[in-house]
Amino acid sequence: MEVNRNMMVLLPEFIRKNFGEENFQAWLKKIPKTAEKLYSLRKFTAEWYDSDDYFVKPSLKMCEMFYDGDISGCREYSKYDTKKWFSGLTGLFVKIMPVSFLADRFLIPNLHSHYRIVDVKTIKHDKGHWVYSILGLDGTQGAAAEHFAGVIEVLLEMKKKKDIKVCVETSRKKHKLYTMYEVIYKD
Repeated sequence: MEVNRNMMVLLPEFIRKNFGEENFQAWLKKIPKTAEKLYSLRKFTAEWYDSDDYFVKPSLKMCEMFYDGDISGCREYSKYDTKKWFSGLTGLFVKIMPVSFLADRFLIPNLHSHYRIVDVKTIKHDKGHWVYSILGLDGTQGAAAEHFAGVIEVLLEMKKKKDIKVCVETSRKKHKLYTMYEVIYKD
């Protein structure tokens, strides 16, 4: 799987802001060398990068170092990243679009613009309850799943929804990994 540079570009800023320059430098030394060079120079010249070395391992290392190994650190980074990306005109668009459009026509293309994955399906879309299925997040050890959950949370917060819960569950069927998202919120 590959990840778009837009998912990676704010990771150094997030770590510096939340954990300090010294911890950022320590993190750099513990991620794959190719990623270390990219993140230290901050020159993301390619559009797509191998997700394992450039995003998954650095994200998981961040969780290990700063979140006591809790994968929810990936969700926290994604929330930070999403708020930054949607702070301008796109954020205004999100705020005024109907929730049904957000669920059916915005989230899935957004996911495809960040990850090259196999298949995303809307299983259920009722007011206050969505279910998505994603096939193809193999090898990310939950990092990509938590990132997408963070995106969903922030977009619903922008829509002023309350009691937002995004539950992520993975299962393997016929040697394929499925990630299910159950999204619950109140108006």
